[in-house]
Amino acid sequence: MCSPSGIQRDQHGVFWATLEGDDAKSWRECYPGRSLPRRKAESLKEAIKLQRLLIDDLKTGRDPNAENPTIVVWVQTCIDRKRKIAPSTKTRYLQSLRWQIEPHRIGRLRLRQVQRKQVEEWVDALIVQKKQGDDDQTLDAYSIRNALPCCAWRLIWRSLTA
Repeated sequence: MCSPSGIQRDQHGVFWATLEGDDAKSWRECYPGRSLPRRKAESLKEAIKLQRLLIDDLKTGRDPNAENPTIVVWVQTCIDRKRKIAPSTKTRYLQSLRWQIEPHRIGRLRLRQVQRKQVEEWVDALIVQKKQGDDDQTLDAYSIRNALPCCAWRLIWRSLTA
């Protein structure tokens, strides 16, 4: 069976819809430096429908990834939106974002992609991560607990209880 342009099937039998041809060119012009959006589908029919939605989003000027940011972007937004925050707390949050989230895979995942396994892998990686500026010590429990600002604990809780 031959899939239409812009629809791929991976080794697990999952279909992926993306933009092709002039639509892909338009996407790159509207969002330079960003990768093409992809949507996961269970069937070819669903993948074709998702591809049409991506094309409709492009034509109407709506960013299809706006409602599903990466964890790094989402945490940065949460920090920026906090109104009553001490300067030292904001600095600590930004350091946690830069040192304990951005370098790890979880930081590149989209918000709706995060599952229990990824959170557990990330916490395991933090347990063995060296302290910034001290290669002899690993992160302490306090640093790991504070790796995400309070606003992000809902995300972790959701993935652990799912």
